[in-house]
Amino acid sequence: MSLDALWTAEFQVVSGWTNGGVVVLEKGRLFGGDGQYYYAGRLSLNPQDKTSLSGHLKVVHYHGERTTAFGDVGPAFNLERSRGPCCPRRRSQA
Repeated sequence: MSLDALWTAEFQVVSGWTNGGVVVLEKGRLFGGDGQYYYAGRLSLNPQDKTSLSGHLKVVHYHGERTTAFGDVGPAFNLERSRGPCCPRRRSQA
C-alpha cells in the first residue's frame, strides 16, 4: 500500500483552535503547508502491519501569528512520529 498522494491535513485542539493545509507524500518524502507554516520531512508506513507510521517533520513559520496546536513554539520546530496506529482517510482523486 502506498501513501503517495496529495492529502489534506486538519488540526483541532480541545480549546477550539483549528487549522488545515495540504501535504504531498511521494516516495517517503513529505512536503506541505498552511497559511502560517510550511513542512518538509519523511514519513513511512510500517511494512509489517501497514497501519502504523513513523517519520520526522521540520515545521517553519513564514507568515502571521505563530499559533500551533502546541502553542507558540518559535519560528521553527521539529516533530517526530514513532510507530503507532494510523487511520488516514483518503479522499477520492478527481
